[in-house]
Amino acid sequence: MRQQKSVFNIIFIGFNLKNLKKKKINKLMPPKKSKIHINENELKENNDNNKENIIKQQINEGKYQIIDKSFEVLEPFFQKIEQRKGFGMKEAIIYHSEIFDLYIKLDTGINEELNNYIKQKIEERITKLFNYFSEFVMQKSLDKFVSSLRDTLDLIKIVSPEIIRVFSSYDESVGINEQVTTLIKRKRIEFIKSIKDKMDIIDKLVEVWRLSRKGESVDVSVVCDVLEFYKEYLPSLQEYKKMSKEFYDTLIIKSIDKYKEISDVYYQNGLKKYLELFGCFYCEEKDRIKRGRIDNNVEEILLTNLLKIIKKQENKVNSSIEEIVRDKNFALLKRIDELFIENNQETVLNNTVKSIKSLLLNMIIGKISLDNIKESVELIIEIFNLWKQFFHCFNCKGKAKMENLFKEVLIEQSNYINDKDNIIIPTLLSRYINLIIRKNSMVCVDSDSVNNTIEIVFKIGEFIVNKDIFCHFICKNFIERLILMNSNEENEEILMKHMRNFDRLGVMKMIKIQTEYNQSIGYSQQYSQESKSNNFNCLVFGGLNVYLKDKYQMKIDSMTTERFDSFTRFYIKKKPTQKLTMCLEKSSGIIKYNQKYFITATLPQMMILLLFNTHNILKISEIALDLNLPSSFVKNAISGIIHKQVLCQNTSLIENETQVSVNTNFNLKVRKISVMMVLKKLISQTQQEQIKKDDNDEDEILKLRENLLKCTIVRIMKHSKVMSCQQLIQQTITVVQKTFKAHVNVIRRVIEILIDQNFLMRDGQDIQYVA
Repeated sequence: MRQQKSVFNIIFIGFNLKNLKKKKINKLMPPKKSKIHINENELKENNDNNKENIIKQQINEGKYQIIDKSFEVLEPFFQKIEQRKGFGMKEAIIYHSEIFDLYIKLDTGINEELNNYIKQKIEERITKLFNYFSEFVMQKSLDKFVSSLRDTLDLIKIVSPEIIRVFSSYDESVGINEQVTTLIKRKRIEFIKSIKDKMDIIDKLVEVWRLSRKGESVDVSVVCDVLEFYKEYLPSLQEYKKMSKEFYDTLIIKSIDKYKEISDVYYQNGLKKYLELFGCFYCEEKDRIKRGRIDNNVEEILLTNLLKIIKKQENKVNSSIEEIVRDKNFALLKRIDELFIENNQETVLNNTVKSIKSLLLNMIIGKISLDNIKESVELIIEIFNLWKQFFHCFNCKGKAKMENLFKEVLIEQSNYINDKDNIIIPTLLSRYINLIIRKNSMVCVDSDSVNNTIEIVFKIGEFIVNKDIFCHFICKNFIERLILMNSNEENEEILMKHMRNFDRLGVMKMIKIQTEYNQSIGYSQQYSQESKSNNFNCLVFGGLNVYLKDKYQMKIDSMTTERFDSFTRFYIKKKPTQKLTMCLEKSSGIIKYNQKYFITATLPQMMILLLFNTHNILKISEIALDLNLPSSFVKNAISGIIHKQVLCQNTSLIENETQVSVNTNFNLKVRKISVMMVLKKLISQTQQEQIKKDDNDEDEILKLRENLLKCTIVRIMKHSKVMSCQQLIQQTITVVQKTFKAHVNVIRRVIEILIDQNFLMRDGQDIQYVA
């Protein structure tokens, strides 16, 4: 075929095609004419037939040139495919259509020779494209092979229909579309088979896994992509199955060998290093298997063999767990959980939980006491935080086992100190919150630390057995802070926020208490105006006085008695439906001393100070007799006054015969003084135990629980009407178990009380509700 130089200066939508390359056609040759030129003089000299043949020949020759030029125009389109710079598809199709518009106009009929020439040109260019694909993919380094193969497979999928679209401009009679579709499909099959045979694709895919295990940045998901592509494009499913089986068999054999090799190498560095390194490898391998999307059966085989390697070290791990827990090596515990516990190694799980429990018990047993509230609760918080760190080392199975461990530790601590009703720890927590919240707290100095500490205490409260006791003391301490004017509003808001999430009923009580407190201030102001008395205020808490009660019949002076009676009459007029009972022991006030000091104290402490208006020296026993209070209570109250140096005693410890007098040398820069209730260092150990016994709220708590049981039983029976005694007991225990652990004997006693009160009646073995 002739070679022809020509220049196309065609500009169309981004194409500026100049000096296109020469094209050679080696197989089918067009007629040997070099230019399209029709000589009119020559036509005139020939007969009509010769004229027609010459025109046809020259027209055909022009078509060959058009076809050559159209492929030259398409060359940038194919180059863009090869260079992966975008296809320029729109421009290629539009311009190619224009070229073939000219071809169609010049066509005078079907020309088999010309059609074969077109098909040959198409096959030559597509063959060149797929040869380029093969050269591009067959790189020496594996990472380039993997990435280029995946890119090329994706490219072939995208390009194939687009190439067919480019050649859709030919006349349908030429049959180009069908020929191009068949050609691309055949070339695609030849390409993938060629890559498979020439590049040892099985070894290459296995090598991907090996490199990934070495830590190189190779994505194993490409293996699945390659296999899926071969599944789609190999000539037969049988051929694909043979290929995939060969790959998976090779992968399994080499993987098992690799697992053994890695395990042996890591163990040479010691057990702890083995857990750290092999645990890391195990997690990565599991993730690798998941990302690799390999066959389910192969995945199971790989994981099973991996677990067999791990299982061999179980005994050695069991013997080292206690040391790992003692060292608080959380990183290794996470590896133990991943390698053993999550793979159903119950022995390892039980030994781990046992070691953690032993560590926590050793930290707490014998170190919790009501005498050291701050130190005791801070120790509980430390143990709780440590338990949380251990807890977060585990996943599903380990967490399920660890969930109640902290609660078990608290129960064992209660059993150790013979606290059968589990009262001491809730009491400690509530008193600690009281220390935090009150004014001038020495526990927390800013609102952030108050918030964080209260939040942790309430989280601990979720694990205590008797939440009702904890909430009871929270409310009671709240009232006492209001009475002693020792409440910090900002801290109270923080308490309310956390209490709302813990016990909504308790928050409602506290809100009601706060409301009554604010109302009482208003009533006190009205009373002062009407009675023209400016030194009397009374705080009223209405029906919530259940939290406050007098244990002793304390004597108070006549003036104070008259003030209380006068305010009671005033209050009843304002709220005739409200029952009002005075609680003298829990009352407080401000007493003026030496005309310049203002002492905030409880009413018993105020009565003690007033006695020194008529006496210079008094014995403890004499004060107790005058106020009709136990000497232990007096020692409790007066110790705080002595600590502030308002009074002084003649002995180091306060005894019944200790003489107390006013401190004539008292001199402080501050004018406002708050007196605490008890200072234990001034009281002997025996007397402290007596004070503790006197202050015990156990009877009050038991009464509250009894009332709760009554309400629960009546509610159950009102719904069920008739129920066996055993069923009623079981259902009652279930209902109240979130609040406290009810004893069967107590429930039986409450049932008998309700029968006596005609709420229930017996009918043989059953209990009936009486409407």
